[in-house]
Amino acid sequence: MGDGLVGKLGIDLYAKVNLIIMVLSPIFVRKTVDGR
Repeated sequence: MGDGLVGKLGIDLYAKVNLIIMVLSPIFVRKTVDGR
């Protein structure tokens, strides 16, 4: 019951997290390399 909603919410959340990681990854990598 309500499984479709949870699945849709999970996919939406996963997409948002994936987008944030894609945006922050290059910044994080550059900062780590500069720190070293």
